[in-house]
Parts: sequence; structure tokens; C-alpha cells
Amino acid sequence: MDLYEIAWAGGFFSGEGGIWFNQVRQYRYIRASVSQSGAGFAKPSSLKRFVAAVGFGRVVRDHTEDGHKPQWYVQYGGRRAHTLVTLLWPYLSEEKQEQYLDVVKKAAA
Repeated sequence: MDLYEIAWAGGFFSGEGGIWFNQVRQYRYIRASVSQSGAGFAKPSSLKRFVAAVGFGRVVRDHTEDGHKPQWYVQYGGRRAHTLVTLLWPYLSEEKQEQYLDVVKKAAA
């Protein structure tokens, strides 16, 4: 792994990513996602770079209705979300680190 790319991915995730708690029936887990949208021909090049940097994930296009910007995203759930955050931790903003810790507390409650 290239530490420069991991650091870039941490900054990218801090600005464009999100972490949240999810519950389906009795299953409680965290999710992490990073997305990009844009008018016209939105390209997923930054997300492809992100996936290459962290070493796992898949870029997916959101099929939007007319009038909405095209959107591309990568989502991680459960252990993969924890793995992602652990990998990026030293390079995440304080706000993103706090968001993760808050979500983990909710998932454990």
C-alpha cells in the first residue's frame, strides 16, 4: 500500500464521506460511504482512486431520476466499514473520527 495514497484517501473521506449507524431487525452495524456527484458527465475517477488506495470496495452509479445530478458512490458495511476507518484513522479529520466514535457507541448500545 502506498502511504501517500492512503493519506489522500483519508482526506478525501473526511470531506466527502460519511459514517452512520444502521439497524435491520436485531442486527446493529455501522456503514460508511463516500460519494461524488456532478452536472453533465460526472466521472468516478476520484472514487476509483479511493478504492485503489484502500484496496477494497466497488464504485457504483446511482440511477437518478431526470433533473438530478448523476452520483457515484462506494459503500462499506459492518466489518468492512470498521476496516476502512481503521486504515484511514491517522489521516481522518477530528470531526470524522468523532463521528465514527459516536456511531460505534450507538451500535454497541
